[in-house]
Amino acid sequence: MVSAAGSSRIVRVVGLSWTGDSATLVVTYHWKSADMPDYLAIRALDVRSAGGWMQRYSRLLYSQGQCAVCVYDALVSADGRTLTAFVAKDQLAGNAGHREVWIIRMSAAGGRPLEVLFHSLVSSVGPDGDLAGDASGQNWILLAGDKFGWIDAGHLVPLAPAPGFVSSCSGNSCEMHLTGPQPMHPSW
Repeated sequence: MVSAAGSSRIVRVVGLSWTGDSATLVVTYHWKSADMPDYLAIRALDVRSAGGWMQRYSRLLYSQGQCAVCVYDALVSADGRTLTAFVAKDQLAGNAGHREVWIIRMSAAGGRPLEVLFHSLVSSVGPDGDLAGDASGQNWILLAGDKFGWIDAGHLVPLAPAPGFVSSCSGNSCEMHLTGPQPMHPSW
């Protein structure tokens, strides 16, 4: 990828999702140019293209530079017309250790917000945020800070860890530890 300011590079892919016809792959990624901070971009790639430089057969759906309220991940709808995004605002005044998060539906043509699916304060300790959806694009699972569950009519329905596992969080990562009897593994 080359920008007007010189060369730039993708530093991390955050998410991948497909349209219902499997013709378009939507990639959410961070890119960096020279001495600039990371930027986020969401790009739709036409996988039916003849090959070669894939960016030629793609279109930019959304991009952001430095932000106070930031998109961290987004998944495309089956029809390709909307994105469902995980959005967060860090460093809340008067709420140390917490941040504000939203799950929003936004237009894939321009990134205009259309609907708030979920809104909450979460602990700033733990995962930055992960969003997963089912094939229908109607059901969402969120993992962010101290919140883990599925979104139902604007409310988070908590999901418990699997029996026998204990989770511990430190900084921006969580670990799962198996407790109790260990499963038997066949010797290969």
